[in-house]
Amino acid sequence: MKRLFFVYILAFFAMYVCAQDTTQFYGIPVDATVSQTRETLIEKGFIPKKEKNKEYFLGKINGIDVKISFESTNGVVFDFFIVDAKGMSST
Repeated sequence: MKRLFFVYILAFFAMYVCAQDTTQFYGIPVDATVSQTRETLIEKGFIPKKEKNKEYFLGKINGIDVKISFESTNGVVFDFFIVDAKGMSST
């Protein structure tokens, strides 16, 4: 019984140590505020643009031109959308 209890405690300790504090994308915390996310994207060299009341950022990730936008609720970011800025071709 002591061995089972020890394994149980050890497993929870391992999960605690390995747990991530914040989910991140490209070094940007996903649960940051909208203003923090904007500032971080601009610091990373992304250029803010606006189209039909929708804000997005143009920049490069791994040498590929991308367009990044994000969704928020109550001023906190919860989702990122990344698309190829040049579009896809069928060739």
